[in-house]
Amino acid sequence: EKIIARNSAAGQEVHIDTTMIGWWLSKFLAMIFSVLYPAFESYKAIKTKSTEDDIQWLSYWVIFGIFTMGEFFLDIVICWIPLYYEAKLIFILWLGSSYTQGAPLIYHKY
Repeated sequence: EKIIARNSAAGQEVHIDTTMIGWWLSKFLAMIFSVLYPAFESYKAIKTKSTEDDIQWLSYWVIFGIFTMGEFFLDIVICWIPLYYEAKLIFILWLGSSYTQGAPLIYHKY
């Protein structure tokens, strides 16, 4: 996403990128890591007898749903935050990682 700053005295425009990897690529990666991968892992969790992976992915979907609703209402402000989409991607990776257990951590803490 680009921010356009206008200098009315000089009649110049300055284009400033607010993302490092680009809006389209960050949205694409976020879709893969926030929906496709968790959906596949949730499917696998349903097939196992263990409840530990069920808790991981159910808590992921609850936290992700709340995050997505908040993002929907705050989008007009969020889009101006530099590197927001990269930070969102890192948060989603942390949230869904079975190594970090981010989703159950947030779910049980709050």
